[in-house]
Amino acid sequence: MFDRLANPTERSPPQPPPSTITRIARRPLSDREKLERTPQVVTTNEALREVTLFQVAGAKQTSRTFRFDKVLAVVGCVWGSGG
Repeated sequence: MFDRLANPTERSPPQPPPSTITRIARRPLSDREKLERTPQVVTTNEALREVTLFQVAGAKQTSRTFRFDKVLAVVGCVWGSGG
């Protein structure tokens, strides 16, 4: 090991870049949100490894899609008691 440090021209083999993994936990829209037509702001596509974020400002909707090495989508989670 010390020999490698003494010779800086000798390089170790290239390492692959680290994987980028995202986990999206979301719940389905409630009946009230459906009735009020609340827009969905996050969608996931595990097959394409994409997460799309939507923003609505007035009548204009914009979206931005991000790609990851792995996407894990969890639907139907509950964040706390509602009472």
